Amino acid sequence: MQPHLAATILARPLPRDVGEQQVQGLFAGYGRILRVRLRFQQSNLQQKDSAYVEFADTASADAAVASPPLQPGSSSKALECLHKQDYEKHQRSVLKSSSLGTSTGKRQQGSADSTGANAGDFGTDREQLRKRSKTTSDKAKQIDELQVALKKEQAESAQLKELTKQARQKEAEAIKTAKQAQNELISKGVELASVKGQLDAANRRANLKADQVHAQYRPKIQNLEAQIQRVKDALETELSKHTKQTAPKFEL
Repeated sequence: MQPHLAATILARPLPRDVGEQQVQGLFAGYGRILRVRLRFQQSNLQQKDSAYVEFADTASADAAVASPPLQPGSSSKALECLHKQDYEKHQRSVLKSSSLGTSTGKRQQGSADSTGANAGDFGTDREQLRKRSKTTSDKAKQIDELQVALKKEQAESAQLKELTKQARQKEAEAIKTAKQAQNELISKGVELASVKGQLDAANRRANLKADQVHAQYRPKIQNLEAQIQRVKDALETELSKHTKQTAPKFEL
């Protein structure tokens, strides 16, 4: 048995609207799942009631076949799980048996019914050809619809990529502008700090110089103030003497 077939099982019956995620959820407890493939009718593309589940190893597939999970929505009925290779072998056997039975029945009818059989076969062939033609036309229509939808998706995807590209460019420009503004603020802050430091240093030097000048001229100022005070005192003394000498005397 081939490794990928040994690790792949067929699960049935499943709801015809089941999705791959739901099927994966049913078998997640058995081991790592590589993929889930839903099955469809070839004639009308309708979903079948079965799906293939491919595990990463054969032990997980064997466990699922030996003890299948419950059917979705059922509390007692379990799914039927078969190894894919066993299922395909069984299908080939059924087709072979059916083919042999049909050949035997035709031989037993004899040559007397050959004309009617041929006529019936011709009618059947025409009906099958008509059905196949209709199926082909439907599939072609579906392909056209899918191509239109694909082109629409591609156009929307390209538009989304362009919008994403523009948004990223604007984001990069905004980041660049913010960094420049931040650098400018830092530079201005450094300049302001430098100017403030210079002003503080100049104030300190001016205060120190003023203190030095004041200390230097303080004794001279005090000496001048003392001299001025002595002069004022002398003037007052002289003025007092002069007043007494020049004052008129009155006799009673």
